[in-house]
Amino acid sequence: MLGRFYMGPVWTVVLWPTLSREEYSIFSMSQFIRRMTQPLFMAAWVVMMSACGQDSATASSSAQVPVLTATSVVARVPTAEVSPVATGMSKPAPTMSPAATSTLAVALTPVPTAISMPKPAAAEPGRLLVDSAGREVKVPATVARLVSLSPSATEILYAIGVGEWLVGVDDFSNFPAAAKDLERLGSFTPDLERIVAMEPDLVVAAQIISPEIIEQLSSAGVPVWIADSRDVRGVAASIRGLGVVVGRDSAADVVATELEARLETLADLVTDTIDRPRVFYELDASDPMKPFTVGSGNFVHDLLAMAGGDNVFVDASAPFPQVSFEEVLARDPQVIILADAPFGITATAVKERTGWDVLSAVRNGRILEVTPELGDMISRPGPRIADGLEALARFIHPEAFMKRGSA
Repeated sequence: MLGRFYMGPVWTVVLWPTLSREEYSIFSMSQFIRRMTQPLFMAAWVVMMSACGQDSATASSSAQVPVLTATSVVARVPTAEVSPVATGMSKPAPTMSPAATSTLAVALTPVPTAISMPKPAAAEPGRLLVDSAGREVKVPATVARLVSLSPSATEILYAIGVGEWLVGVDDFSNFPAAAKDLERLGSFTPDLERIVAMEPDLVVAAQIISPEIIEQLSSAGVPVWIADSRDVRGVAASIRGLGVVVGRDSAADVVATELEARLETLADLVTDTIDRPRVFYELDASDPMKPFTVGSGNFVHDLLAMAGGDNVFVDASAPFPQVSFEEVLARDPQVIILADAPFGITATAVKERTGWDVLSAVRNGRILEVTPELGDMISRPGPRIADGLEALARFIHPEAFMKRGSA
């Protein structure tokens, strides 16, 4: 179940921006194992080839076989070393000592991190600031080249007027349209060699990024700033913090203030409503009788509450539980929101599920098919979150908006 939880298409696009570092750690462990084993196999291959094809005179040259340790491998990107193009240095061909070829052994001794790129000796002084994850980050006094590994961070940077400073983004950054033309650097496992070769002043990411990636970039002299929020109202603080880092305090404050005002207006609009319908938020129904949904303590749950709905699985023990149809039936949701609609799940398909026709939401036609654009809005803690909140509130409480229009 966990493999499907993290790697299915719905989780990749819909849920990824809302996961915590702890929830992502299961996935990142598999990547850690791959990073640990790949360089060791490569080094062993070099030893074996040398033993088979080199004479003792060639093998006794002064250059020695590359050596690795478990500690140094953790700090490496998936390839064994940085290419000469990325570092601007020539790369000597590895050779072997007679002892190494006779024993086919790989020595394990400390070596420098593989993606280290020395910074200029006369680098300008930095500033020590605290990001959304509570980390102290030393960032340059002047920031001009940026990489974003988070779709919400990409949207924030464009909203505060520094989108043109981006030199690369993650695979999911698709808004605004200009972001689609930027170089793609991966998602869960970004291409760290390419990022370092771009020489960015700062990498901006979400809290889902693994500590190993942060450590590897930091050791190469590239600071990483986390711009994220675990609740809707916290998005404004994330915007302001990123504005300070890139030197656009005033622009960021304008965006954040407008966002705060709009969020409160929408929240006040539905606060006075007497009825708060029971809402079932479907994330993934690959197995329609055991769908995934949202519990409490996450971004989507907070969004549903602000939109005037009561999450029927607020008491779930996990933030993103897989539940049975029997549990859904017992809670009888009055509204169903299909976050998996971009992947082919329709209201008609829900009505045709065995037993689902008795649910209040199905009987009354209260099923919202989330479009890809709306899915981005409600899953990304960025400037468009107010648009997503309004769309949900309008569907859950259309009467509140009709009253406002007639006032």
